[in-house]
Amino acid sequence: MLFAAAGLVAAAPSIAQDATAPQDTTGTAVPDASTTAAPAPAPAYDSAPPQASVSPPTADGIDPTFTGPRVEGFGGVDIQKYSFRPLPAGADDDHTGGVAGALVGFDIGFRNLVVGGFGTFALPTSNFCAQRPALQPGRCVRPDREIEGGVRLGFKAGDSFLGAGNRILVYAKGSYVNTLVKVQSTFTGGGTFNTHRNRDGWRVGGGAEYALNEHAYVKAEYNYTRTDRLNLQPYGFANTDFRQSKHQILGGFGIRF
Repeated sequence: MLFAAAGLVAAAPSIAQDATAPQDTTGTAVPDASTTAAPAPAPAYDSAPPQASVSPPTADGIDPTFTGPRVEGFGGVDIQKYSFRPLPAGADDDHTGGVAGALVGFDIGFRNLVVGGFGTFALPTSNFCAQRPALQPGRCVRPDREIEGGVRLGFKAGDSFLGAGNRILVYAKGSYVNTLVKVQSTFTGGGTFNTHRNRDGWRVGGGAEYALNEHAYVKAEYNYTRTDRLNLQPYGFANTDFRQSKHQILGGFGIRF
């Protein structure tokens, strides 16, 4: 009896181990958890994980919406001043009207700068005729078409300007202007004498463009224009000449190709 009890005590650990092992009722071996391979650790990076590739900017850093050929329609307020000489009271005649026209141009770029040339054709929208009523009634000078050719220098405002990204171009311009004026004289004895005269002048201004997309844009612009003097004595204005100056506030819509 003593020998049998000692044998049972010695066999107890083995019986307990068999009791805790998982049993397979299908006859398939169950893998021991202690021998199952652990998942491989995630790769370590010295810096942030690599990101998806991003297309680099263009070689010259210029947004293509501000380069190349373009066409534009524009219009706005035309504040005209006719300065007659000599200068007695009432010698000047001012008028606020409208103007509308078209532009063609071409721009090239280098980094954040844009340089371009352009030409415009515009017509006044009013039938105003400047005159000196107290001195020479029945005689006046009427504005007609104007042709402009010039250059501009622009700067891309960048991300810091109104949060608009690279969509804004701020520019200054200078140009030659040729204006056509109609000199109208109504004589006391009846009859009207009309003639057209070309006047050369210059224009300076500035503005901003906002690119709606790669091709379309809108603009706001200010211009100051001044022409040479014209002697009006041959047209019935006694001892008189005049000079035209104007301020323009314009808006426009354009397309780039």
